Amino acid sequence: MGATNMKSAVWTAWENHVVNDTYPLRRVLGASHHGVVFLTEYRATELAIKLVPVETVRVADRLAEWKAAATITHPHLIQLFDVGRCQLGRREFVFVVMEYAQQTLTQILRKRALAPDEVREMLSHVLDTLAWLHRDDLVHGHLKPSNILAVNDQLKLSSDTIRATGQAPSGVVRTSLYDPPELRDRTISTAGDMWALGMTLVEVLTQRTWAAARGQGETTASLLSNVPEPFQDTARRCLRRAPADRATASELLAQYRPATAAVEPTLKLESTEAQETTQSETAIETADEPADPPNVSLIRLTLGALAAALLLFLGAWAILRS
Repeated sequence: MGATNMKSAVWTAWENHVVNDTYPLRRVLGASHHGVVFLTEYRATELAIKLVPVETVRVADRLAEWKAAATITHPHLIQLFDVGRCQLGRREFVFVVMEYAQQTLTQILRKRALAPDEVREMLSHVLDTLAWLHRDDLVHGHLKPSNILAVNDQLKLSSDTIRATGQAPSGVVRTSLYDPPELRDRTISTAGDMWALGMTLVEVLTQRTWAAARGQGETTASLLSNVPEPFQDTARRCLRRAPADRATASELLAQYRPATAAVEPTLKLESTEAQETTQSETAIETADEPADPPNVSLIRLTLGALAAALLLFLGAWAILRS
């Protein structure tokens, strides 16, 4: 049994427990050294809850990060609903409740690479979100395929790791291939997000991670040679060693922004039988109880009723005038 499966097997023992008398743990969605994510629900709405052991983080700092991130709203960021502390058995956790994402980009990449048109669309939304964050000196901090998510066919980025530039991580720093070289010195900047974007861009087009390519003796040049233009040039500009030399999100957004800004996304993360969604940590503190997720269906029905009433009124007015 692999390490991930072993972690999941340990966590499944907590399925059907209820966190703070509010959130039932329905099933494990994913587990890593950062924590575990369960499917939960609140008022018949499916949500995700992430539990992080308190011994792995600076609790006050982590909760403060989540609360700050919860005040940020953007159409391509995961919505945060609740944050707090809890205990399962004899172990203490901090938790965050967020939108439930049905799938991640990682799950698509297990089956196929993205087509160039899909990559352009993905980049337009990711770059728009990063440019929006970077303008306020905020960083995503953990961009990678597993944190590019689908919520009802809407592409969204995880938001639990959002923090101010220069703010050191609140937990143990475990660098990965998506992290920029300067993170080893605990340096957090917007340029680090661009490094992660370059790594992600290569992976979505080749289905290969940097680590796998190097393990098979490939060089950076040979791996990039399999990336078509203009994406190859974009990846090179993101993966420059010196942070100051990397392209910015705003610079690249001008290249990949759709001609019509109002066009809805057509890149749909495909359905899968095994929904192992690895959601990230995000949350908002509420004084008494969690915020209710928006009832989109009710809104649509209300708008439809108003439209019908307006048409009826116009018809009656036309008859009276004639």
